[in-house]
Amino acid sequence: MPVGGSGRRSQSQSSGSAGGETGEAPKSHIPLWPLLVFHLLLAIKLVLVWRQADFVFENGFSALAILGFVVFEDGAVLGALVLLLLGRRWVPRLATGLAAGLLVAYGLDLVLLHSLFGRLTLLNVTWYAVDVHLASAFVTPPLLLGSVLVLQAAWWTRKRPAPIPASRTLALSAAVLVVLPSAVSGLGWNDPYLDLTLPSVLRLNAQQVLRRGVSEASFERAKALYPRLWARMLAEAGPRTRGEDRARGLDQTGGERPAPPVAAARPNLILVISESLSRVDSKRSGGLFDRLPHLDALAADGTTFTNLVADGADTTQALAALLAGEEPFTTPLRTASMGAYYPTGRPGGLGPLRPSLVTRARELGYDTWFLTNAPLQFQGNGAWLRSLGFGLVEGGEDPRYAAVPRYSFDSPADGVLFSRAAERIGQRSARPFLLVLLTVSLHAPYQTPGPSAGDGPLLSALRYVDGSTGAFYQHLRETGYFDSGYLLIVGDHRRMTPLEPQERHDLGMDSLGRVFGCLFGPSLPPGSVVETPLDQSDLFELAGDLLRGSFSFADGFDRYNKGTRNHLGTEFTTHLLSAGRGLVLVRRPERAPYTVQIAASSDPVAAAPSEVDRRIAAYIVLRTRLLQERQEASRP
Repeated sequence: MPVGGSGRRSQSQSSGSAGGETGEAPKSHIPLWPLLVFHLLLAIKLVLVWRQADFVFENGFSALAILGFVVFEDGAVLGALVLLLLGRRWVPRLATGLAAGLLVAYGLDLVLLHSLFGRLTLLNVTWYAVDVHLASAFVTPPLLLGSVLVLQAAWWTRKRPAPIPASRTLALSAAVLVVLPSAVSGLGWNDPYLDLTLPSVLRLNAQQVLRRGVSEASFERAKALYPRLWARMLAEAGPRTRGEDRARGLDQTGGERPAPPVAAARPNLILVISESLSRVDSKRSGGLFDRLPHLDALAADGTTFTNLVADGADTTQALAALLAGEEPFTTPLRTASMGAYYPTGRPGGLGPLRPSLVTRARELGYDTWFLTNAPLQFQGNGAWLRSLGFGLVEGGEDPRYAAVPRYSFDSPADGVLFSRAAERIGQRSARPFLLVLLTVSLHAPYQTPGPSAGDGPLLSALRYVDGSTGAFYQHLRETGYFDSGYLLIVGDHRRMTPLEPQERHDLGMDSLGRVFGCLFGPSLPPGSVVETPLDQSDLFELAGDLLRGSFSFADGFDRYNKGTRNHLGTEFTTHLLSAGRGLVLVRRPERAPYTVQIAASSDPVAAAPSEVDRRIAAYIVLRTRLLQERQEASRP
């Protein structure tokens, strides 16, 4: 035995030595653990996608759309993973590290799809990586967990190799990486709902790179057909500074604004921009569920908007619409900076479309405050808010919140923000004030104080927000605020969760973008309802009248709709449905909701089926072009 064993050992050693001397390379194998991790994540993704399948089928879309989504994204990820593992033959450490990173990113994308109703893209990474609070509160935990799982899988298979010959996978990886994705992308599926929920990371990244602004032909057509509309837009945003705005005193039509009322007629205004407060959860607003009972009960004291639409799908777009009257149409600009995307004016450049709400308030002698429990550095919100002219801008990172518990986005709870607002109001001077509050407690992932009732984090978060907002209203009422002050509560966007089954069945696409809205204050008929279609940029005009003391309920709300203001022959609302494809969801009377696409290859003005739709398309095209020109003119 010793002799035989020694002989075999010598033979093995000499064989290995001979192989080394002749330069014969060892065969390349693919380890099993990365493929096991990938298929586990793929199974989770298929479950998430299948939950949305009923909506796709009910609305006439075939199973090929879902199949294409899986093949286009997951097949390509598998192909890239296989190629990286093949590269271990030449650069083992680098290839293994890149493969592990790909799996972690793939897992993080699933977390975003499930929790935030969004996808992980390279643009998002470059935008949000600098936001320390966001990374520490949401990105870091799943990233660390994914890294640990990958390392554990690698350790577990370290002594249990199940190699797969590279020759058997090379052809498969080439097919899924090149042939199948190319075939799927060539089919040209265009479904707005799938654009929001299912589009692959690869397709999203391609759209972000290749997307263009308004086509020149569409712009020239709109300008030629409606020259007065274009002239009015230019008059509102002509080259000037904010100081020149004040000197010219322009209103939304380009005419002279009436003289400000006397100080005694100026009411206080509190604007609460409530994170993800959606119409679907409010019965009184026309929603399907009774999940905001306190707010619905309080709405009996004020005016409820049952046809209110968010201009966009995120908080920054809501801020731009409500505070600056901006409609967040898509442009080629790639930046996380609100100041670059929504310019507030600089010498010689195209200024804001209208004087901001803050500018109007300060001209009328108001104190102006902005308070939020969210981090201000997110997308440069703090700098943009200060550029609007707020006298006080305070965020969740303020030292006064240092000792309070933190929840979603590393932010204090909404109740803490409302307490701070009550404190600020109690310290006010004799001057009227504009107070803007931006909440965050209803943002996914749902983390709120207090015990859970066992019905899930979303319903617990809704109960908390409903109760804390209602308590703030009661405080204002008990202190006599409503004797001469208004409170406007508006959702920033529909909550970032998939459409619920009943929502999909009853409303379909019409459910997208609908938010909660309610107005409280003097001279409002209790329990009144406004059915006029309005979006957040229309409420910007309403808020301006509230500040000037010129609001009258008897005058109606149709005068605030953009269609009425611009003499387009119909009331309508717009909602940026998909920035990647430039899709704008339009709602107007006597027609089902439909989309207008703004892209270099489209001409929605020429394609409009009627004169009314042509005017709406021209409005969107011209407003988009003006936003793009203002962005370019405002670059340093």
